[in-house]
Amino acid sequence: MNIDVFTLFPQWFEWFREQRHVSNALALGHAVETVDLRLALGEVTEVVRSLELTAYDAAYLALAARHGVALATADDRLRRAAESSGIKIVS
Repeated sequence: MNIDVFTLFPQWFEWFREQRHVSNALALGHAVETVDLRLALGEVTEVVRSLELTAYDAAYLALAARHGVALATADDRLRRAAESSGIKIVS
């Protein structure tokens, strides 16, 4: 499993990786990708503008698109936006 973490505080990435539940997941072979939200902001902003989503929802949609993975959501608006963008939905 790949776990993505968005933050505005990249200096906390190392602290996050040291937390027991995260280090346990890493030890089991799961991957953690930390993304500085400031670097991904342009991508998220474009999704917000083009699909009229909140920044929160747009971040999830942009992340799914970036990795080419399905999106799990029960939110109707986010589901419709994902489907219109060609992103599969897991229900």
